[in-house]
Amino acid sequence: MSTHTWHDVELMTILAERPLKDRLKHDLLKFGLNFSISEGPAESFGSLEVSDWADEQIRIEVLGERERVNALAQQLAERYFAHQQIVLYSRTVRVLRPEKFG
Repeated sequence: MSTHTWHDVELMTILAERPLKDRLKHDLLKFGLNFSISEGPAESFGSLEVSDWADEQIRIEVLGERERVNALAQQLAERYFAHQQIVLYSRTVRVLRPEKFG
């Protein structure tokens, strides 16, 4: 039986209006990071009201090395913050298979 060791990786969550889904997916694929996308009804988040969002929102969770996730966050901020409804937040999490989240 092999022993698995916990490793720290960054988990960034992206909340955005649904029409951005394909553009964001393209951006994520260019960075080669692992991610998952889910869709759901819009709810308020911080100072953003439900009416500020499109019909539905997407939630994207990205796992990767801190430097790569931070580089992606900077690119997304520069590209989308001025004109789109998008929120980014991150935290460090621990995974058992770090080779999957490079």
